[in-house]
Amino acid sequence: MAVTNMIPTEQEVSTVDAETALQKLARLQEEAQTAAQSHSINRQKLELMTMKELNILHSAVDPATEALVGVLCQPRSSNEADDRYNGAGNEISDLIDHLDRYKTTILDVTKHSEPTTVNEVRDRAWLLLRAETQYEECLYQFTKLVGEQVALLAEVGFAERRQKL
Repeated sequence: MAVTNMIPTEQEVSTVDAETALQKLARLQEEAQTAAQSHSINRQKLELMTMKELNILHSAVDPATEALVGVLCQPRSSNEADDRYNGAGNEISDLIDHLDRYKTTILDVTKHSEPTTVNEVRDRAWLLLRAETQYEECLYQFTKLVGEQVALLAEVGFAERRQKL
């Protein structure tokens, strides 16, 4: 067997590279689909939760996100050569993105809810106020939200007291 027969031609190399790239792309698409299915945000389940449960869930997701951000900001999550995220950093970044979407959905469900008891109104108000102070730097918006929540709390409290009479 001649040595020249063992060296692939340029056409053979490009065919092998294209097939390898297509296989890798198919594998990555399959992994992405599996990852997306592994934990999706179920808005309907969130809508069935009480305000207290949404408050508890947000109280768990928020610090988990902050902890992941802390790890992502460390040098161990990046490649030394180009300062881009390494494999772990990319996964952590994806987790942060997912948890941010989760928090946004929790807040959206909370904002569109119509609590009917004083306790639900109170739990809703605390969740919205905590989120507002964390994400906004506008004191006017915060003050407005406080006023709206206090007014709603008074309104529902008054309605509850009238029903008891």
